[in-house]
Amino acid sequence: MFILPEDFTPTPRTIIIGRGRVVKQHPANQQFDSMVAGIAAEYSAAACKGQKGSILSKLIERLHTELDGFVKKDPSSGRWLRVDESLARTTTAQALRNLLSTNYRSSKQFKQKRRLEQIKQQQKKQQKQQKQEQAQNITLSSSLLEFHMACSVSRPSSASSDDEVSFCSLPASHSTSTSHSDSDSTCSSDTFSILFAAFGESTAPTSTASDAHDNFAPTPLGFDHSLLEPTPIKQQHQQELPAPESMLASFLEDDELLSCLL
Repeated sequence: MFILPEDFTPTPRTIIIGRGRVVKQHPANQQFDSMVAGIAAEYSAAACKGQKGSILSKLIERLHTELDGFVKKDPSSGRWLRVDESLARTTTAQALRNLLSTNYRSSKQFKQKRRLEQIKQQQKKQQKQQKQEQAQNITLSSSLLEFHMACSVSRPSSASSDDEVSFCSLPASHSTSTSHSDSDSTCSSDTFSILFAAFGESTAPTSTASDAHDNFAPTPLGFDHSLLEPTPIKQQHQQELPAPESMLASFLEDDELLSCLL
C-alpha cells in the first residue's frame, strides 16, 4: 500500500474498502457487487481450488480494467491509501463467500447465523437453569408447608392444655430452673416424711413414768428457738466487760502499777 495525495478524493470508478451505508452505496462498489454476482455461479460450481483461483484472477483483471482499483482510508491519519494486489484479491474472495453464504463457513452471513445460534443456546440454557431453580424453590416451599401443617396438627387443641403450650413456649433455661425447683421441693417433702416416720414418735414428749426414768431413752431432736433470737450488741458488751467499781478496786490493789504512776 502507498499513500495517495492529500487532496485525493475517490472517484465513481474507485472501489472503496470499508463498511457502512456510504461505502455500500458508492457507484464503484455497486458495480463491484454486480460483477461478483455475475461469476458467483461459476465460482460455486468449480471442482477444485485451482479453478476457483483462476476465476478469481480473471475477475480482478476486469476490475482493474473497467474500474480504477481499490483504495482504503487510514483511520489514524485520515489519508487515502492504494491497496496492493493481495488485499484486493482477499476482498474479492470475501465478497464471493458472503454472496454464497450457504456454501462457505467463512462467509459473513454464516458467521452471523452461528453467532445468533450461540446466543439462542445460551438463552435456552439460562432459561433451563431458571426453571430448575424455580422447581427447587417450589419443592422447598411445599416441604416447609407440610412441616408447618404437621406441627399445627400435633399441638393440643383443648382449652385445658393452654398451660402445657405456654410451658413449651418458655425458654429452655426457665423450664430447666422450674424442673429443678420442683424436684427440690419433692425431695424435701420426701425427706421430711421419712424422718418423721423414723423419729417422729420417739421425739414427741410423753408424760409416762417409764419414759421419764428410762436412762437409755433417745434424746429428743428438739430445737432451741431461743438461738434464733438475736442478742443486742449493748447487752453483749455489758455481759463481757466487768463493772467500773471492780476495775477501780483491782487498779488500787496493784502496788507496782501505782508506784510507776507516782
